[in-house]
Amino acid sequence: MNSPTNKSGVESDDHAQLNLLRDKLEQSREMIRRKQAQIVELNSKIETLRGRGVDGREIDPASHNSAEGMNGFFEEIQDEAPYLRFGSALRDLLDQEGIKVDEMSIGDFGVGPGIVLRKILEGRSPSGVTAFDFSSVGLGHARRFLPDAKCEIRDILEESPGRFDLVLCTEVLEHLEPPERAMRILLDSVAAGGTLLVTVPNGRIDHSRYHVNFWSPESWAHFIDVEVGRAAPHEFRVATGVFSGVGDQLPRNNFAIIRNG
Repeated sequence: MNSPTNKSGVESDDHAQLNLLRDKLEQSREMIRRKQAQIVELNSKIETLRGRGVDGREIDPASHNSAEGMNGFFEEIQDEAPYLRFGSALRDLLDQEGIKVDEMSIGDFGVGPGIVLRKILEGRSPSGVTAFDFSSVGLGHARRFLPDAKCEIRDILEESPGRFDLVLCTEVLEHLEPPERAMRILLDSVAAGGTLLVTVPNGRIDHSRYHVNFWSPESWAHFIDVEVGRAAPHEFRVATGVFSGVGDQLPRNNFAIIRNG
């Protein structure tokens, strides 16, 4: 004699399987939504690399690199992490090269929002800090992050405002159409016995449409040698090289350390 069928048990199993399928379907839909969002983001980055902004318009480096353009760029600091990583990398570079910060007068040309410099100075005691930038919005942030610094609106292409024991100019020259003039002013700003640290992206890796200059490590070393030679070849000692501003193993950035005397 056959056992009676448990109809309610079968229906319960069917219901459970149906719910499981619905959950899997919703998970698949969510995965598709995430993939679509990633595709949109990648397409946006591709258009930027092709020379277009996220709104589809052509990117004009000159406009972006103007005071007005940088004011817009610094309008809101959404993520401090990239600045802090770069500041840590510069701090390590200064330590490796035996460049002291304590009791030094410091001038930072193109300080931006000041987060990088704040990281460099963390736990250090310079004799004085002057931060320069032509972006009033960037300096507004710098005054908050560097409350003890003197912050001045100044174009790096203006005449030297004075001399400092340590002059910093990091990730600026790639934005300038006359980088040679900026180098002359930076060299004029180094006190006797002082040091200039300049960094730019490695042009072999950097493809930003916001930049107008791209230096390989070799062309960077040549550029520095030429400009130092024009200024005072017998007064300065030069070292150039590469480092990673994000702390990985890739040579993402060129640097020059120029000592006066």
